[in-house]
Amino acid sequence: MSETTPVHVEVLALQTVVGGTTLAHADVLLVVEGVEIVIHNVKVSRLRGGRLGVELPTTRDPAGRWAPSMTLPEELHRPIASAVLAHYGCGKLVI
Repeated sequence: MSETTPVHVEVLALQTVVGGTTLAHADVLLVVEGVEIVIHNVKVSRLRGGRLGVELPTTRDPAGRWAPSMTLPEELHRPIASAVLAHYGCGKLVI
């Protein structure tokens, strides 16, 4: 049997961006078993078909390509995406 742990997700700040497909950047507080982690620059972007998506922060790799700064399991990514989209004013989740 697998254990579950409550996770708290809170959007600390959300800054809108004008122009391009990036619509906003958010700072998100993630609390897992009492450990607080702040993730900066979570991106809200417009996807094909007008849908919205949420991406974790990225950085350039040694070859100059954009790459994820971190990898989170789906069990953590989905609540973060849902909280950011709710704070942005959108109820639909697309990741």
